[in-house]
Amino acid sequence: MPDRPAVIYQYDGTLEGLLTCVFVIYQLRQPPMDIQTDDAPQEWLYDMYSVPTDPGQAARVYDALGTKVCAEAQEWVRTAFLYGEGGREMAIYRFIRMALKRGAAAVRMFGHPDITPIYDRRRAVLGEAHLLMGFVRFTDLGGLLAAEIRPKHFVLPLLEEHFTGRYLEEQFLIHDQTHGAALAYRPHEARIFFVRDLRLPRAGEGDGRFEALWQGYFRAATIAARANPLCQRTHCPKRYWSCMTEHLGGTLISEGASPRPLTDGADIDKPSPVE
Repeated sequence: MPDRPAVIYQYDGTLEGLLTCVFVIYQLRQPPMDIQTDDAPQEWLYDMYSVPTDPGQAARVYDALGTKVCAEAQEWVRTAFLYGEGGREMAIYRFIRMALKRGAAAVRMFGHPDITPIYDRRRAVLGEAHLLMGFVRFTDLGGLLAAEIRPKHFVLPLLEEHFTGRYLEEQFLIHDQTHGAALAYRPHEARIFFVRDLRLPRAGEGDGRFEALWQGYFRAATIAARANPLCQRTHCPKRYWSCMTEHLGGTLISEGASPRPLTDGADIDKPSPVE
């Protein structure tokens, strides 16, 4: 029977730090019981091994993924590292170990127990980033567009390209309350930084004109007879509502919307006469 792994590796919480851990694991030939960040509470009776980040060693692991596997494998690791619900470190380590053995075929082995966990985590991160590209609501603070989000995963790096391309000549700030970070942009310069106790004016504070436009649009676009709250919650999960202007107060505006009047009194179901 092989020896049971009895070492827990610790790193500084960065992707470079995690890749350095992978390098050291190969170097020491001692498989990990777990890989944790330095600030994780010690609840195990196993040996703890703190690995200092070495950019050179991290680069060797990352480059090996590109040359021995494929560029897609590198993207899987980068994206899965943004996962925010635990278990990402061991999932990434097992994926790298399997990918270096199997080569480019690894990113097509969706049912393999060492591939599925990182695939699922990557998909969760990309899915949340995709939703937030449509759910972020900005407030105009005197020339600065500001927004708050509360994502499960650290999606700011994925939102950066989308919003900097969309608002190329604007200044904006997206505050991630969950992870204590913010994406700040001014024309042609973007930066993600970590910040504590940042409080932006909440939607609804101030004169309310911007919020009124949002809510007016939402009501005007609603067809009360076809309102489907269940479908709406499916496409716009409730956990996003607190940061969305049209859902202030935690309700679906469409649930209380009244049918829009037809100014000319025409029957909406009747086709227009052909002249």
